[in-house]
Amino acid sequence: MSFNNESGTTATGTATPAYDTALGASVPASPTLTGYTFAGWYSDFGLTTPYTFTTMPASSFTLYAAWTINTYTLAYTAGAHKSIVDSATQVVNYGGSGTAVTATPATGYHFVNWPDGVLTATRTDTNVSGNMTVTALFAANALTKLATKLTITSNKTTVYRGQTITFSGTIMPNTGERVARTRLHTAVRIEHVGACLGSQHV
Repeated sequence: MSFNNESGTTATGTATPAYDTALGASVPASPTLTGYTFAGWYSDFGLTTPYTFTTMPASSFTLYAAWTINTYTLAYTAGAHKSIVDSATQVVNYGGSGTAVTATPATGYHFVNWPDGVLTATRTDTNVSGNMTVTALFAANALTKLATKLTITSNKTTVYRGQTITFSGTIMPNTGERVARTRLHTAVRIEHVGACLGSQHV
């Protein structure tokens, strides 16, 4: 009785039990093969007929090891207000490659890196040999001071001493600024021509 482990470790060689004796004691420990799981012994090279160990037949024979390739899960996640584009969860065979995924930041954020050292937002993992879960890291964009447009209107174009003039206006941020629109409104009494009392600070 010979054992062909088909590139696996251990369980090689032969056993010589006597005719019609039980084969249980002659069965070797299951062989191992990196990236694969042992799936039993077969009586044919094509692995179509599983072998059942009973008693030794009258003639010699060879058994062949069957293997199933291991699969692993690649999981890509992102925090709140961000997203993963394409396949966020993938199942890949041992030694295989995943498909590209891209970490996309929400408005006002930017991609920093993946925790395993990958510095590009788009990544493709190759030569996979185990399960993996990684969460993309993001950071808020820094606030920048940009020019704003200030529009002020009044309820009078000509004023005299003793009258009150009302001003109103809107400060509108440029596109991309992370500030809200600000409205101002104030009234001042004209006491001297050419000058006014009071001021408005934004």
